[in-house]
Amino acid sequence: MPDRQGCADHGAALADVAAFALPGGRILAVGSEAGEDGLTRSFLVDVAAAQVEELPLREPRRGATVVPAPNGTLAVLGGVHADGTPALTIETFFPE
Repeated sequence: MPDRQGCADHGAALADVAAFALPGGRILAVGSEAGEDGLTRSFLVDVAAAQVEELPLREPRRGATVVPAPNGTLAVLGGVHADGTPALTIETFFPE
């Protein structure tokens, strides 16, 4: 059974998941909690160690998109806050 350290809700189902291969047999998975108002959540999956760690966004949002940037990072952009205002920041993941 995977160690889901850092996961707030172990049973949360995700929709619209985008997964990116990282060095060392790891995967970054970003998706939205199932349901109409599901927040965007990101997880680092270590396949070899059977571990999953949530990487919380600094600015919680729903409906965000993750795209690979030309410099090798992954950028999370767009989406809206719980109050409906647009999320204007870009969050980046730096694969190691």
